[in-house]
Amino acid sequence: MVLAWSDPGGIASFLGAGPEALTNQLELQVDGPDGKTTTSYCGNHINTMSQPSANQATSLPDPGGCNPLTDDKANNVQGVYLPHPAAGKYHVRVMGQAVLEDQSSIGLQFPPGGKQGYALAVTGNLSNATPVAVKPASPSVSGITVERPSNDLALVRWHTSLPTTGKATVTDPGGGTYSVADVYSRPADSYRGLELTQVENDGQFLDKPMLSTDHVVKLTGLSPGTRYTLSVGATDQSGRVTVTKAAGAFTTPATAFAPTVASDTATLYSANTTTGPPIPDATDDTWGKSSQFYAGTLPSTAGVGCNIVGAGGGCPPVEALGAFKFTLPKGLDTHLVTGAAVQLFTRHDLTSHVQETPTHTLELLNDASEAQWGTGTSYQQVANDQAQATVGPVTAYKRVPYDAETFTFACSDLNGLLKNLADGQAAFRVTSQGDTLERLHRLDGKTLSEAAEDDAREVRVHPMRILAVRKELSAHEHALILAGLKDNDGIVQRC
Repeated sequence: MVLAWSDPGGIASFLGAGPEALTNQLELQVDGPDGKTTTSYCGNHINTMSQPSANQATSLPDPGGCNPLTDDKANNVQGVYLPHPAAGKYHVRVMGQAVLEDQSSIGLQFPPGGKQGYALAVTGNLSNATPVAVKPASPSVSGITVERPSNDLALVRWHTSLPTTGKATVTDPGGGTYSVADVYSRPADSYRGLELTQVENDGQFLDKPMLSTDHVVKLTGLSPGTRYTLSVGATDQSGRVTVTKAAGAFTTPATAFAPTVASDTATLYSANTTTGPPIPDATDDTWGKSSQFYAGTLPSTAGVGCNIVGAGGGCPPVEALGAFKFTLPKGLDTHLVTGAAVQLFTRHDLTSHVQETPTHTLELLNDASEAQWGTGTSYQQVANDQAQATVGPVTAYKRVPYDAETFTFACSDLNGLLKNLADGQAAFRVTSQGDTLERLHRLDGKTLSEAAEDDAREVRVHPMRILAVRKELSAHEHALILAGLKDNDGIVQRC
């Protein structure tokens, strides 16, 4: 008898440090034909594991049954082998000793809990066995919500009781319908009503259905002030069970507008990345190509790839920042605005396993910056622009399928923002926390020391990242790195 399951990955595995350990601990137990646990056998309790010279492999009896103290905590494949079993009816149990994370989760989950699927196979002289018909569990759909940030856009979210793939279907007043699947990455032509010239994606995940208990679908190309009916569908992991749930109707706003082609957004890079391993969107003018941003230090170009193409001693790390501009609808009276917030999202990020919730800084740039904004503007120009206001995230939370950061302007900054918007537009840049002072050469030894000794891990990691890419270190900086390597937090040590 063999039990196997796909473990979401132990904490040690996720951090890449220490011995492998299971997150979801299942246990295979087989009770003998007397129906009592006095003749129970537990997964991987086989004589040859402790006695390699044994003449024949066989599972050892575990009086009293399996327990968390003796189970196999390192392997997600467990077996019970009985070469000469006594005749009779055996009972096979699969027990969840500790299921701490949903099997579809990515990274670390808090609070712990979830569901874990498994496979079970039995071979032997089973001619008298009665096959048991297994009926797949039917997933249920709940928590359907619709956000309508603009007149042509809707975000549909829903939850399923089991890991499923999903899609949302909308019907317009004329009876026309279209469906959008929840996938890891969408091609440019899948966004109705948008003329996207480039959407960053990884071909491995392009149009691949997202298997999860939390789903998000973005509907584009909707008509202003129009009532649509909505339904969502969910298909289980086996592909055999599909449920559909009507979600009622929603009406798009008639007066909230969003641009269909944003020529004033870009990810900008501090170096010519054609001399190193490719970075998305880095080899051409990136303005108006994508709504996705990168921010912070990208050290991937400082490796073997640079030397191969003849760059000598390696390429310097590349700095990235996101740049975008808001343009208000004509006629909007900014005096009516009583609050302002900006939200940034990371969608289904499977190709870059972050070890913490990413934290960034949003900077409102002076009006003078807006004149040069757009095609041809370089990283250096945007990085050197003066910031009128700097806003850190009020909230930063991590969950599948979204990481979200909300930047809320305080009352002291709101008036400045509204004055900046008097001409109908405002320019922003997004940087990784700590990069701004480094870029302006104002990250002195005192500031580094204070950050390195901060109580919060999220603060201590930033000086470690900055020092890790510096070519020359002072004695003080060298001491800070040594202290970071001895930090009681593994993430700080790795940085």
